[in-house]
Amino acid sequence: MKIIKDYTLVMEVSQNSKDWFILTSIQKYFQVGKIYNETRGITKFRLVVKKEIINKLIPHFLNYPLEGHKLLQYSIWIKIVKMLVEEPIKTLERDNKIYNLIKKLSNL
Repeated sequence: MKIIKDYTLVMEVSQNSKDWFILTSIQKYFQVGKIYNETRGITKFRLVVKKEIINKLIPHFLNYPLEGHKLLQYSIWIKIVKMLVEEPIKTLERDNKIYNLIKKLSNL
């Protein structure tokens, strides 16, 4: 039996809760996403709506590219996004590629 996974696009930025204003500034800038407070003193800005990621976030990073380690992380993440958009039909081959990219991203 083959197991085919389902993936959700997520972009998340975390800050110490005392720096929550940074995340609210990001949310105001993009005019999308939600802010979550966690019990361990962390606040997160999270964007999960695929259309918002594609129409707001990705164009921003095309115009204002990241640098350094974040660029490396983003370059792997954007490959995953492209696969999910360009290959919407779930196949074992697609899922294996995505899994390997996620694993690579997690190891950075």
